[in-house]
Amino acid sequence: MADLSNLSISESFAHLLQVSKSATSTHTLYDGTGSAVTKLDINGEVSASSFTGSFVGDGSGLTGIAGGIFVLTGSRYNTTQDVEITGSLTVTGPISASAFLGGIWSGSGDGTSIIDTIGAHTVGTTIEHSIIAGGLNNTMDDNDRSGILAGSDNTIQGNTSQNAIAGGYGNTIDTCTYAFIGGGINNTLSSLANGSAILGGSGNTIDTVDYSVILGGENITATHNNTAYAQRLQVLEDTSLTGSLTVSGGAIDMTGVSAFSASVFSGSYVNIPTVHQFAVSDETTDLTTGSAKLTFRMPYAMILTDVRASLTGASTGSTVIADVNIDGTSILSTKVSVDAGEFTSTTAATAVVIEPTSRSIADDAEVKIDIDQIGSSGAGTGLKLTLKGNRVS
Repeated sequence: MADLSNLSISESFAHLLQVSKSATSTHTLYDGTGSAVTKLDINGEVSASSFTGSFVGDGSGLTGIAGGIFVLTGSRYNTTQDVEITGSLTVTGPISASAFLGGIWSGSGDGTSIIDTIGAHTVGTTIEHSIIAGGLNNTMDDNDRSGILAGSDNTIQGNTSQNAIAGGYGNTIDTCTYAFIGGGINNTLSSLANGSAILGGSGNTIDTVDYSVILGGENITATHNNTAYAQRLQVLEDTSLTGSLTVSGGAIDMTGVSAFSASVFSGSYVNIPTVHQFAVSDETTDLTTGSAKLTFRMPYAMILTDVRASLTGASTGSTVIADVNIDGTSILSTKVSVDAGEFTSTTAATAVVIEPTSRSIADDAEVKIDIDQIGSSGAGTGLKLTLKGNRVS
């Protein structure tokens, strides 16, 4: 018997081979040794009412095989059926859809908007091209090309467009265009406050004011167009303002400022470095001790930081000591002195000490200078005192 372990049937005599199957048995091809044929190559066509097992080849000639829900159209597989993915989906190209539905994102409005479905948000039917990306209990209605990125209980409404709330709690943009709230609590942009922004803080309001910004703080209400608002502003670099600077309910703190200039100034300011120097005697007459050698009134309020004394002619034998009295009370717990043979208090063996509770000197306060001690051998001449500090108003 011929060996049929590898049987090849050409198209020319394929009709000579017929394997039939009854309803109750399966017929198998065997070779001459009684072993089943393990490989059958058919170069023609195969026709069968049913087939089980596997075949080798690309299957391009197979017909009558169901293709599932996907149909190859050009270079893409398409389906008109719903597709559910229970695992992850990685897309390396763009996604195009009329609406997004699912456990995290959903289409809304006209289908061009994306809404987080986990955060229990409230969405109107007239929003277009907008997004609520996250957070909790946020609301958007009647807005186009707007977004709420995070936070809770934030609201954009009012039949306008191109507004955004980045986060925070209880913030509202109502009937504005190009408006922005960065965060904070219970801040409000309303009534056509177009192009305005609140960056943070609490309880701040911009209402019917355009192109203004509240930088932060609490309970600030913007009242002017094209204006920036802050409760306290610290400028770390040299700054030049071409417009006006308005300080409401406070003062300008000039700590560390070496120069300040303005074409027009009104109001008050604090901590502008200032020096007030005055002569207690003439230049040539020997000093004498006594109270109220000089009396004057302060031309402005100041915070005192240092008191200095100097002499034109040095004393001999002992130290020159002076005292400063404000409204009848000494402000020096250790009085200012110039050592014998010296010309300045900066070299004194005992440094001056200002009473901590007496550093603040009011505008128009009475100042009296006492000379408590002079040189025992040579009195000294030309005494001058210098008050250094920061001007308040």
